[in-house]
Amino acid sequence: MNKIKDIFDSINDYLNKHKIKVIVVTVVLFVLFSAYQIYKTYTYTQIVYYYESGDYNEDSADDVKEMFDKAVFFYGYRDTSVYVKLFADKIIEKYCDEGEYEKARFFASHNKHINKRLLLAQVDTYEKENYENSTEGRTEMIIKNEKRNGLGGTDFCDNIIKCMFDDYNNNYSTVDYVLPSWNRNDVYKTMVKNYIKENYSQCDEFCLDYYSLKESDYVIEIDDFNNYLHSLYNIDINATSVVVYDFNVDMQTKYNYDFCSGSSHYMQPAKAVLFKRDNKWFFGGFITKIGNTNSNKININHNIAPDDYTYKGVIGD
Repeated sequence: MNKIKDIFDSINDYLNKHKIKVIVVTVVLFVLFSAYQIYKTYTYTQIVYYYESGDYNEDSADDVKEMFDKAVFFYGYRDTSVYVKLFADKIIEKYCDEGEYEKARFFASHNKHINKRLLLAQVDTYEKENYENSTEGRTEMIIKNEKRNGLGGTDFCDNIIKCMFDDYNNNYSTVDYVLPSWNRNDVYKTMVKNYIKENYSQCDEFCLDYYSLKESDYVIEIDDFNNYLHSLYNIDINATSVVVYDFNVDMQTKYNYDFCSGSSHYMQPAKAVLFKRDNKWFFGGFITKIGNTNSNKININHNIAPDDYTYKGVIGD
């Protein structure tokens, strides 16, 4: 008991002898503590604002990683731990978008506050999806699909345009064999049907004039068409031959005159592009514009329908 009393007496003597020093130290400590609390609050607010703004550096993951390190430093303060995980996801996403899968795996494996197993699985998923969306990946899936389900196509290109019009009222249940594998789907077939409807169904009836079918004097350069396939569908598939076909659509309007019924006909000219690969012909689309009228070469930049600027082909099972 005396020993404890002696300790308190010593402390009291020290405080009485060094009042000013004690006051200064207390004030400094209080200021430092307050500053630290303010800094914690400011940093937390900065972390929250930065994440929720989505205003991330587009060049690399460095800015996000810096904010991740700040969040880790205050891990456990308020719900900063939540943002540690959110920023970890964002870092993984950014590394993977840049193709830096090893960096992503290293990051996932060397941070104790995040779920290593979950993030590594996330990296694998990004790598798989990015490959499947790449030119190489999409081309590989096309080849696998065609080996499994057949190439399709027809030996005679005259049949293709006939098929597109004849099967119009059957909702394109039998046109698969004239469509390339990446357009052999309901989305594309609906786009074709809508294009025909919008351009030829303003009359009571319309049909293809078989006798008008012929190879056009207009041409599309093979390199231009292959570039079109590459840019629109993001695939590395080359046509070996491309032809333009002229044809007429018989647009018929019924009328009554003096109690006698009859009809008027209007032949609307049209063009379509057909292409060949592996000795089979396929439908490539309708030509919407000729381009340079001083040349017989057709400029196909966004002049092939259907094209809604968002459809990129459906590739897979």
